[in-house]
Amino acid sequence: MILTGICQRANTLNGNGRVYNEQILRREVKNYSKLVRENRALGELDHPEDSVINLKNASHMVTDIWWDGDDVMGKVKVLNTPSGEIL
Repeated sequence: MILTGICQRANTLNGNGRVYNEQILRREVKNYSKLVRENRALGELDHPEDSVINLKNASHMVTDIWWDGDDVMGKVKVLNTPSGEIL
């Protein structure tokens, strides 16, 4: 299954109660794009306690990321893993 949608929005309060200004978010999306290109942009079902993704908990892989106005858009592939099946 492939999902496409908004991953983050600049200058807007997010679900974690944080606001990322566009300059910082653009820098981080640029850095994250390298992981996406290298097929290493894995994610867990819930927010991990640190930035290291535990492979046994991987549920999805970001396969594309881009900007659309203030929105960071992404394409995500759900993995055939136990966590991916839950997702």
